[in-house]
Amino acid sequence: MYYLVAFLIFLGDQATKAALLQYLTWGASVPCIGSFLYLTLVANRGGAFGMFQAGGAVLLALSMVAVILLTLFHTRIARKDPWVIFCLGLVTGGALGNLSDRIRYGYVVDFLDLRWWPVFNVADAAITVGVTIMIIRLLFRKEESRKERDLHVPDNV
Repeated sequence: MYYLVAFLIFLGDQATKAALLQYLTWGASVPCIGSFLYLTLVANRGGAFGMFQAGGAVLLALSMVAVILLTLFHTRIARKDPWVIFCLGLVTGGALGNLSDRIRYGYVVDFLDLRWWPVFNVADAAITVGVTIMIIRLLFRKEESRKERDLHVPDNV
């Protein structure tokens, strides 16, 4: 499931970027869903939310390391929990999508514009959703473990 999710996110991210690069001009903003969502093509030379604009080579290296670490984490630790596997697939696919942009263009193509949030893309959304679900899952799993421990009756009773 990990590789399938990562591949689908990567594919969706790259396909949407390719389509918008063909049909939109840089900086142009087109309403998509009323005044809620606009398509605004921007080049993000920084990291998350446009921070670290001058960090091109460092961000490229960090993205590569992140993809490697996520894959290692999946293969060694996370195989027991389907939710964690799914979330790691989302994060890895998103990281690969943005890494691909950094390698090809030297920046990340962003286009989803809510007007009240920095412009982002499918990869960014997948990373955010994956991390959020994983945190929630890990918090609840910890709570479930605590409940199981409290309900455990020793064998010698």
